[in-house]
Amino acid sequence: PSTPPPPLSPASREALPVRIDGEWFDLRRWRAAHPAGVHWLDGFAGRDATDVMHAFHSEDAVAMLSRLPRLSAAVQPPSLPPASALTLGFRRLRARRRRGEGR
Repeated sequence: PSTPPPPLSPASREALPVRIDGEWFDLRRWRAAHPAGVHWLDGFAGRDATDVMHAFHSEDAVAMLSRLPRLSAAVQPPSLPPASALTLGFRRLRARRRRGEGR
């Protein structure tokens, strides 16, 4: 298994890049308003937060993603590995369960 990149320092970035469901979002404007605190967003800077997003947020919060700014390919962190086959399988199962399909 590869080691994820270290978190980005808030002072050293112009964007707060976080990957959710395969898309990169810039969460810097949402940072101060995040109900659980800035440390959660800062901890996922440059990382994939898909599973945390779906595990700890309501469907309304997940729907809010459509209103958040996406990052262009030019400013996305280049070194984040793709999700593993196991993780992708878990995500497919979670999606089926949300749709009421059971297993």
